[in-house]
Amino acid sequence: MSAGTLVIGTDGEDLRALADALGADVLALPKPASPSDESWSWAAELEAWRTEYSSGPMLGRIVAAVWPVPRTARSGIPAGVSSC
Repeated sequence: MSAGTLVIGTDGEDLRALADALGADVLALPKPASPSDESWSWAAELEAWRTEYSSGPMLGRIVAAVWPVPRTARSGIPAGVSSC
């Protein structure tokens, strides 16, 4: 990783496109077992990730890229989208 800009978030096309546009490196978060994992069964993996990267070099800029997980209503229509 360079000492420039770092984009942190859930890995995917959007995250990588943002990082490319900013000329930044990507640091992807570990993925939870499932989007609805309310038990935080992946907490140990997340803590290990935090420990590993918190001791890294100081950076000039960090971007936290937070996108919600798209949810689909029971009808199959994405939540918030009108069926009309």
